[in-house]
Amino acid sequence: MASTEPVEIIDFEVRAFHLLQDSNSLRAGLEVIQEYRINPDIEALSVDGSPVSVQTREVVGFGALAVCSESGSPLGFGVATLRGIVPGAWTLEHAETVREHRGKGIGREVVSLLVDRARFSGGVTISADSTPSNNSFFEGLGFERKQGSSAYSLNLR
Repeated sequence: MASTEPVEIIDFEVRAFHLLQDSNSLRAGLEVIQEYRINPDIEALSVDGSPVSVQTREVVGFGALAVCSESGSPLGFGVATLRGIVPGAWTLEHAETVREHRGKGIGREVVSLLVDRARFSGGVTISADSTPSNNSFFEGLGFERKQGSSAYSLNLR
């Protein structure tokens, strides 16, 4: 189902990122992500707005922010990072859509943009953890479930 509101997907480089796992703070997280996109010199990100110590300023990944084109209000976001010792292995750190806008294709657009950015940057794979309620979402994007786990992986080549 397509979104009924005009949606703009904005992508940006992530230079320092830490997202606290607080499911009650999605809107706060969206506001912090939006501020980071505007002002990438802030020290780091956290959903609750608390400062996070960061040792590096190099690009560690990409972010995508979905906003309503008319009001500018955030609708969803995602972050993918390149980390670990395996060259070209990306991780989808977080992807979420504001509850009242779920099922409208916004999450698909956000994750698809991040997959494209990872592929364009020379990525080999992108992985994500899923909950049972999101398994069909990842499978619909071509991710394959790793046997016996909640982990999904997508070959980017």
